Amino acid sequence: MHAVPSRVVLLLALLTPLKLAAQADSLPVYREQQVMIPMRDGVKLNTRIYVPATGSTALPFLMTRTPYGIANSGGALEAKGSYAELAREQYVFVYQDIRGRYGSEGQFIMNRPLHDASDPSGVDESTDTYDTITWLLANITPNNGSVGVLGISYPGWLAAMAGIHPHPAVKAISPQAPMTDTWMGDDFFHYGAFRLSYGFEYSTGLELSNDESVPPPVSFYDTYSWYLAQGPLSNLTALLAGRVPTWTNFTEHPSYDAFWKSRALTTWLTEVAVPTLVVGGWWDQEDFYGAVTTYATLERLDHHNRNYLVMGPWYHGSWSRGDGQKVGDIDFGSATGKYYREEIQAPWFAYWLKGKGRLDLAEATVFESGSNEWKRFDHWPAKEGTSRKLYFRAGGQLSFEPASMPASGVPLRSGSWDAGQPATNTTNAAAATQRMAEPASSRMPGGVSRTIDSCCKNGRFLVADRNAKAQAASRLAADRWDAALPFGHALCSIAGPMLRRGSLVVVLALTSRAFAQGQEMPQEPQQPAAVPGACPGRGQIGGAGGVAQAQGRRCGAR
Repeated sequence: MHAVPSRVVLLLALLTPLKLAAQADSLPVYREQQVMIPMRDGVKLNTRIYVPATGSTALPFLMTRTPYGIANSGGALEAKGSYAELAREQYVFVYQDIRGRYGSEGQFIMNRPLHDASDPSGVDESTDTYDTITWLLANITPNNGSVGVLGISYPGWLAAMAGIHPHPAVKAISPQAPMTDTWMGDDFFHYGAFRLSYGFEYSTGLELSNDESVPPPVSFYDTYSWYLAQGPLSNLTALLAGRVPTWTNFTEHPSYDAFWKSRALTTWLTEVAVPTLVVGGWWDQEDFYGAVTTYATLERLDHHNRNYLVMGPWYHGSWSRGDGQKVGDIDFGSATGKYYREEIQAPWFAYWLKGKGRLDLAEATVFESGSNEWKRFDHWPAKEGTSRKLYFRAGGQLSFEPASMPASGVPLRSGSWDAGQPATNTTNAAAATQRMAEPASSRMPGGVSRTIDSCCKNGRFLVADRNAKAQAASRLAADRWDAALPFGHALCSIAGPMLRRGSLVVVLALTSRAFAQGQEMPQEPQQPAAVPGACPGRGQIGGAGGVAQAQGRRCGAR
């Protein structure tokens, strides 16, 4: 039961017209109001509210909560802003600094766990959302009594929290690339493999100050050289001297213990309480895991068909800006981001918050690269088609027919492997480039047998510590996969189970990809790290049983 704040105090009200540049694009003018909204424990949260300047129609609220500051939030409602399509539809937009961040009071806790249900005075992101909505309904009038919540990355995690013990007024949420589980696959760790540069710079950026005014203490322009010069991680811990709680947590909780589970969104998802639109990108290097795992967890609980998934050809958050037609030099043939914002996101919220139109949205709407088409499915993973094994064959070929294998298994290959030459093993060995023997579409996870102890990072095979294989394989559940070829997503770990000695299964990321006959699948095997289980500098350390991962550079290279 969520308590309603006993008193409501408006501490600051600035009522000023926000004349958006989008007027020329027939977007409405919004008025901005800044308030401090009290929570049940007396802490006040800095909030900006944007109301259409003309008309007296009762509108729903559309809220985004964030740790990144809201001073420039009005820009999202401009013609080229991330919420332009929503602004045209007209809502009361609400942006809020979460506890301890920027203009809000209180203490910031990274991915604050839900409070103990037996403590009626406890607070968390769910209660803060609840109390904010209670205040909005009572003080911003007219309104139609409906609230939607959306956000990307950390705000995506906050949007998901709004669906846990939700306020009755919450009618729809959209967690987009949510940081669902930061040890298993999002942001800080990827199945326990620690992302050194990201973990250090992100945590210091948020926790050395409450407004990011104190930058991470990386003093070299070449950050790779800076990390290399620091020596062991204990030196970084000494440098921070306890000032960054999240870094301290990294050092005290290197394994997947109760600490990380209490912060994992999947721990608290027990029902699809409100209609939920989960959004992610196939090439999201931060929170691909969060999108597909949040959807999969909710899908097992979805008894009223209110859980939806959208996956597009995007990197982290790129669907919210630009036209989304290209990633680098790769052209997908259409403005995928614009399509999502206009044809999916805007109608979604208009339907649930305003009762407008008809919801013409499949259970899963996914972009299939290769054919460069949007596909609609009633289930995800798609139940259409059949599951088939794909094998490496001699001469740089891929085939659905297996090659013969000796009963004794395949010998391991050691040392470096030049990317331009085929492996020396002739049985079940792969050249640097593989070609499809026949057309195919991949919409389900599958296994690829390799003849070296390796994992796959951004399409690059890296030699890993053999002792880690059994440990890593036992940890990965059957519905988890995170190693990918170039058309998959960019995580890396040893994946199991092992087929036989000297061989393992590299599990492809759940994706949607069409392959033409003769199409190439490049692979660039790399040298092993000089020290098993560790990559120096900007590399990632091997929390997952000694896996060495390179981040943008070859392990051991300068």
